[in-house]
Amino acid sequence: MKTKIGIPIGLALVMFLGVFTAMLALGALSPEPTQAQASASATRSFDMSRVDPSGSLTVTLAVTGYGTAGGVTETLPAGFTYVSSNLDDFQVTEVDAQNIRFTLQGETSFTYTVTAPSTVGSYTFSGTLRDADRNDHVVGGATTVMVSTMSVPGAPTGLMAVGHGDHIDLSWTAPADDGGAAITGYHIQYSMDGSSWSDLMGDHTTSTKTSTY
Repeated sequence: MKTKIGIPIGLALVMFLGVFTAMLALGALSPEPTQAQASASATRSFDMSRVDPSGSLTVTLAVTGYGTAGGVTETLPAGFTYVSSNLDDFQVTEVDAQNIRFTLQGETSFTYTVTAPSTVGSYTFSGTLRDADRNDHVVGGATTVMVSTMSVPGAPTGLMAVGHGDHIDLSWTAPADDGGAAITGYHIQYSMDGSSWSDLMGDHTTSTKTSTY
């Protein structure tokens, strides 16, 4: 025999209101989406594009739109060693030798320093930014650093000299090989016989020059 259990309408209404109130309470406790993922980004830059073997390199991360809190995990190339950051120590976690996690609490940029390996070559950095909604974004900007020793740069090419009566215009093309560091200037000499040379000017910083004679 089946037994039917009836619930008074008033009690059922009270139970329904209780469940509805509980649902509202849970909704109030649920965090609102920050929509950080719509604008979160991170951009990497280096203080130099070439570093000496075993030399020091400073990396800067500009970060934005990640919400109330976030984090960046940087993957160092094999052979690079993490040294320090301008963030507080508790914000930095060395997950392992190559992966460093930086916790963000509103910062818009931060730096960290690494030591390059002793082996010359091209090395690539990578990383991700995790926003407050736990969405990951690839770190953009610079990725590649050259570890190399400095050498003598190549010679400028395409020298052109145009005389104008009281002055001469010189122009040339910068060397394709800069020797591992940016060229900061040119030393220009002249000769009347092709064997003895005198300074026309030194440390000129561009590939054009006008001289009066």
